[in-house]
Formats: sequence, C-alpha cells, structure tokens
Amino acid sequence: MHREARALTGSLGIALLVSLLPISPALAFEKAAQDLSSLVARYRAGCQQVIATRSGREEKIKESITPVLEKIAALGSDDAFKFLVGELRKGPLPEISAACAAPILTFSGDRAVAAVLGDLPRRPPVIQKAVLEALGSASRDLAGAERDLLALGRSRLPDDVLPALPAVLAKLDSEEAARLLIAQVRPARSARGQADAAAESYEKEVIAALRKTKSESIKAYLATRALSSASQPDQLVVIITLIGELNLADARDDLVKLIGNRSPEVAAAAVSALTKVGVGNATDAIARALERQQGSETLTFRIQSMDALATSGKDDAIDVVIRFARGRDPEMRSIAIGSLALAARHPRALNALLEGLKDEQPAVRSVALRAVSRVREKAMIGPLIDALESDDYSFQVKVLQLLVNLTGQNMGLVPGDWRKWWDIAEARFEFPKSDEKSFTSVRAYDLDYFGIEVSSKRLGFVVDISSSMTEMVKVRRRGERSGGASGGTTVAGGKKGGDEEIKGDRARKIDVLKKELTKVIRKLPPDTFINILTFDATYRAWQKQLQPLAGPGRARALKYVEDIKTGFGTNVFDTLEFALQDKRVDTIYLLTDGLPTRGRITNPDAIVEEIRKQNRLRAVTIHCIAFGEESDLLKRLAADNGGEYRFVDEY
Repeated sequence: MHREARALTGSLGIALLVSLLPISPALAFEKAAQDLSSLVARYRAGCQQVIATRSGREEKIKESITPVLEKIAALGSDDAFKFLVGELRKGPLPEISAACAAPILTFSGDRAVAAVLGDLPRRPPVIQKAVLEALGSASRDLAGAERDLLALGRSRLPDDVLPALPAVLAKLDSEEAARLLIAQVRPARSARGQADAAAESYEKEVIAALRKTKSESIKAYLATRALSSASQPDQLVVIITLIGELNLADARDDLVKLIGNRSPEVAAAAVSALTKVGVGNATDAIARALERQQGSETLTFRIQSMDALATSGKDDAIDVVIRFARGRDPEMRSIAIGSLALAARHPRALNALLEGLKDEQPAVRSVALRAVSRVREKAMIGPLIDALESDDYSFQVKVLQLLVNLTGQNMGLVPGDWRKWWDIAEARFEFPKSDEKSFTSVRAYDLDYFGIEVSSKRLGFVVDISSSMTEMVKVRRRGERSGGASGGTTVAGGKKGGDEEIKGDRARKIDVLKKELTKVIRKLPPDTFINILTFDATYRAWQKQLQPLAGPGRARALKYVEDIKTGFGTNVFDTLEFALQDKRVDTIYLLTDGLPTRGRITNPDAIVEEIRKQNRLRAVTIHCIAFGEESDLLKRLAADNGGEYRFVDEY
C-alpha cells in the first residue's frame, strides 16, 4: 500500500512539474488560434441572431456580441487585432461594426488609434459616434493623432455625432483644439425660436470638456483673445461661461463691457461669470444695465444680475438690490427680493426682505415669503406674525406653515395668540434643531390630494394622461389605507362605474387619478378657484384660467374629469409653463408617471432650471406626485418651488 501511495505521489508530482513548464511558442500559437477560432464562431452566430432581429438590435448587440468582441481583444494577438479592425471596416451591420471600436482601443500603441480613425469621415454616423465615444472614454494619449483628429473636427460631422467630439479634442489640451471646438458652436435656437437639441448638446459638451483644461495657453486664449474672435452670441456664451468656470480674472474688464451686450443671453452669461471671478467695480455697470433691461426675454439676465450684486458682499451692490426691491416695477421687486435672501445676514438686506411680506402685490408677497423661508434669523418671527393679518387666506396658511416649521409652535391663524407667545419666548428663543415639515392645524377642508394637504383656494391640477396611465395596478379596498397622509399610499376602491375599469383588486392608473381628483373637487368649498390641465404629447386646459367652483363650476369640473381620455406622449414642460402663466394660481399639483418626451424642453435639468427662473416672479407652490416610479425631476421641482414630493406606490 505504501508503495502504491509513493507511486501516486510521484505521478502527481510529475504532472505538477509538467504544468509549470513553459508552453512552447508553437503550442501557444496553436492554442491562441483555436481560442480565436472558437470566439469568431460565437461572434458569427451572434451576428446572425442580430440580423434576424427586427427591433432591439442595440440591446442584442450588447448582450451577445460585445462580450465576445471583448474576449477576442483580450487575446492580445495580431490576428485578434486584424480580425477586429476588419469587422470595424466591413462588419455585417454598421451597428455591429461600431461595437468593435472600444475593443480595438484596448490594444497598445498608435496602431489602434490609427485603425479606428482611418477613413472615419466617410463611415456611417453610428460608427463615427462609437469611435469618438470610445476615444473620449479611453485612458490613452492622443497626441500622436492630433493632425488626424483636428482634420476630423473640421469635417462636417452629423448632428448626432458632433456632441461626442469635444471630449476627444479636449484631450489634446491645445489652443488649436479649443479654437476648433468653439468655432463649431452654432445657434441653439432657430430664427423662429425653436430649440436645436443637437446644438444645445454640443455646446454643453464643449463647456464640460474645456472646463477641465490644465493648459495655460488655452486659458490665456480664453481670457485675452477668444471674446474678440467669436462670430456669434452662442460662441460668446460658451467662452464667457468657461472664463467663469476657470476663474480667469484677467477677463474681468471685458466681461463688464459685455453686460451691455444686445443679446440677453450674452449679458446674462457675463454677469454669471463675474459672480465667479469677482464683481469688482462692475456694480454701476450692472445697475445701469438693469435699468435698461425689461421684458420676459431678459429675465435670466435680471435674475443673475441681482444675484451677482447680492452675493458680492459689497455694501453698494446690496444697496442697488434694495433699491430695486423697493421700486415701482412689481417684477423687479420680485426678482430683487428673491436675491436678498442670498444676503440675508446683511441687516439692511433682511429688513428690505421682510418689508416684502407687506407688499401690495400678491405675487411679490409670495416671493418674499418664499425668500424668507430660506432664512433662519430671529428677526423674522415678528414680521411673520404680522403677516398672518393678511386678507389673503392662502397666503395666511403658508405663513402659518412657515411659522410652525420655524418655531415648533402652533397657534393657528390667530395673530394675537402668536404675539402673546412671542412676547414671552423672544428673549430665550432658539430655532428647533429639526426642520422637518409638519401639518398645520389649518386643514382647511380636512382634505389631501394623494397625501399632500390641500389648504389653498387657488389651485391648478396638472395631470398626466399619457398611454402609460392605462396600466393596471393593484388596489386595496377603501378602509384598508395605511400610513396616513405621509405614507405615500393612495387607495381607489369600488367596482366599475362610468368608464372606469376597476376589477376587484386591480385598477387603471387613470381611474385612480380620476377618483382622487373627483374626491378633492367635491369637497372644496365654493369660493375655491381651480383649473385642470391634462397632458400627453400636448396639453389641454379645462379653462383658460382658474374658475370658481361656485354655481355651475363644480359640476362642470367634475364632468371634465369624468370625460378624461388617455393619449400618447408626456409633455411636462409646456403644460407647467402654461399653468404658471395664470396670475391667480398660487398652488399647483403636478402628477406624472414618466419622464418628459415631448414639449419645448424635455431635458430634466433644463426643465428644473427654466421653471425655477419663471417661478422666480410668482413663487407658486408646486407639489409633485410621482405615480408608480420615483422621479428625480419631480423631487427637484418640488424642492425648488416650495412644494412637497410624494411617491405613490400603493393604490
């Protein structure tokens, strides 16, 4: 037995020794060839599956072809490289050829870059885009290919390919590359005012790429020569934005001159850049420009100018903002008061801000209250108590909500009770550590809409009626509701009624919506004013502006809700923009179950920014309900506009 054990041990030792011996070059070559042959067979099979697929080809390529191409590249052999390059140039489909770009660039040396760039301007756009995206994300030096890359940049790349160029040319970190990128910037809006999505995307990518530059020559070019060489406003905006991002103080004097530019976008960009490099002695120039600028097209300039002055920390600049906050123009008062919140620690700024709570214009009062809500100063409490005496009920309720959140106390809408408390508490008062919102005792109609309290009398309901709202969802019977107003739970119960399709514990989203909206409209008092806006690819308003529920109003509103039908598309921005144009509305409830797909603006970041700008003049509260899926867009809209966000996931 011991002899057999020794024999076995000896044979294992020999096997181990053999496994550690280097494989001969011939055997290694043969194995690599076999591996490549096997992977190529798998690749060909995957290609056949993709070709046979009529839809979803992109996902199929990622699933069955890209992993195989990556394994072929991992072989690292010349044959593997040649195969990938051949497929890039003559693959069975352009989409399949495009998938070869990134694997080719895993090979070292200039040959990989040369292979993907060869004849690229004449290749299909899908390949051009894939190559540029692969070059932009690859960690490799592109200096050796600078001439070819600059030539590519000067060629006429398709609109959907161009935004991939900046990340590549920026890697060259040369002044010539920066000049070329800026020269390619074109107007982001047509002569008719229509947005050019490709131009907007390219502009953003140029800024994102060049703001990372370490090149002193590029910085010097931007600070001293670029502004004079720009041929149109959009190019100026890009250069000015980069001056601010890179904090190029040498360009301050030129920025001050541009404050008076005829283009509101250029003027606004100049002011925004000055806030980053320092306002310096530009206060008078900004003030003069503000006196000249009027109209909705200058709103961005006026907001950024006021914000720049307020954040400069200079007494003379803050005095300019205060002057506008006390001026005759209600719009300028609103803008200036919003800016004063940024300088609230300045005693004169805080006093002017609190004065806005007594403004004769409801919109200005609302803006002042929104601005005050961003401040935590003891001096606020007394003026807020005084503001409870307003004859505007909705404003009173919002003041009360702020007082409750600031103090942790609740004396309802009785200014006298608040003053008695404050006379005693003022000397030792400290703000509560927790700033969590709580319900006030003023539950005007003991009513909520998808869990968000209803306390205003000037309401706009903005609701999604896209095709996805016909999806069936689970419904628990009425009376089984859990979590209360803050639980994010909405229940629709009952059986089929009207055109609803409620079957046992299942219901369409649209029917849940209609039940909830019907409930609210029935309980609101007759002196409430409402409007209902539905949206799919476009929007439709029940009325041109808010209408009273008194008289026939309630019945007509209920009939409108009953007749709601679904359509296709999700146009959030245009609908919300229209809702904000009604000067009566002070509270909007926005409900949607998906991302924007239609409208003047569909990019979520751009929607948030534009609504923030437009609502600066009104301070309308925008509550947001995400129906079925969490929504970062809705969270940000609610946070920016004084509203609550509710994710409805149970019905």
